[in-house]
Amino acid sequence: DGVNLCVAEINERGGIGGKKLEVLAFDDQNSKDVARKKAIEIVKDSSALAVIGHYYSSTSVEGGKIYKQYGIPAVTASATASEVTEGNDWYFRVVPDTNLQGKFAAIYTKEILKQDRVYIVYERDAYGTALQRSFTRTARDLGLQIQNVWGVNTETDDLDNILKKITVDLQDDSNPGALFVALQDHEAAKIVRLIRDEGLDLKIIGGDAIGSESFPRKFKDIPLIKRGNDHYTDGIYATTFFIRDIGNFNAQQFNQAFKRRFGREPDDMAATGYDAATIVVEAIKRAKLGGDLAQIRERIRSQLTTFSNLETAYKGVTGRIYFDEHGNAVKPFPFGVYLQGKLISAPVQL
Repeated sequence: DGVNLCVAEINERGGIGGKKLEVLAFDDQNSKDVARKKAIEIVKDSSALAVIGHYYSSTSVEGGKIYKQYGIPAVTASATASEVTEGNDWYFRVVPDTNLQGKFAAIYTKEILKQDRVYIVYERDAYGTALQRSFTRTARDLGLQIQNVWGVNTETDDLDNILKKITVDLQDDSNPGALFVALQDHEAAKIVRLIRDEGLDLKIIGGDAIGSESFPRKFKDIPLIKRGNDHYTDGIYATTFFIRDIGNFNAQQFNQAFKRRFGREPDDMAATGYDAATIVVEAIKRAKLGGDLAQIRERIRSQLTTFSNLETAYKGVTGRIYFDEHGNAVKPFPFGVYLQGKLISAPVQL
């Protein structure tokens, strides 16, 4: 919806050079195999000028191999693993990478939440592995004691039983401290529910998958068993890309436009999707549209690289956006904390 809002606004103003924009939607089903097939469709069987996506890091990596091979620029609004952009001059992202998230999350756990001991659970995919690795490296530098690290593979493991065993292990520790969760939203919700139902007293902090508004929706209509009317998510800290209550002027305008068109508040993915679309549109405007499709795609990629420092940054709804040499957005990201099932800005930001 964020992408569609951007395109609708451009078309209502006459498009680009009198030409209307069109969004072509492809569903990779969060599958690496499907992502590869869809990427081939995009580069070979469509006249698309650029790609906005993919959603997961793992599917972005697979699609990115095709985009690099055939030469079409891609901008992701959500995939944070370093492998997405490193070594691929055709891939960009409008969100900070996973390495920065893990580093800042470890600092937040130690310095702001005042925790000395931490457990880690992560998904053995591009996103979870990179997030766990970065968090672990920084935690050790800070003297944050890592009690145990559990890795899971949701495609092959008996996830439910593994998460239950992790919960039992946490119960056996009289002072578990904190748990860093580097899982996707669905799996993260499972372990949070187990922990809350057992009444375990520990701080939970996670990456952007937990900071996304899709995470609290996993608990919709599920009452707590042992803690009264509290929400499962209450008190959980998470990194995220966009929080409305500390948004800039552009963010407030975006909020209003989004609500008028869709009748609801935008979430973080709507905001980053809008930013990805607007920076792609700006690159298309600056590129000459003459010549064959391959030449146009190359010129658009070249224009994306001109957003390279604070002075040339694009002023998006999630802040100023410019890319480093790997195509990563260079900008801070907010920390949120859940209250009554809603993510609000944490009282301390880094």
